[in-house]
Amino acid sequence: MEFLTFEDETGIVETTFFPQTYHRFCHMIDRN
Repeated sequence: MEFLTFEDETGIVETTFFPQTYHRFCHMIDRN
């Protein structure tokens, strides 16, 4: 599992990605 925090001008969201879902969408995540 992967635990990620997304943040923008409106707030912060804590998320949990399960392995299959993370693998499917990891190319879309900007880690900066």
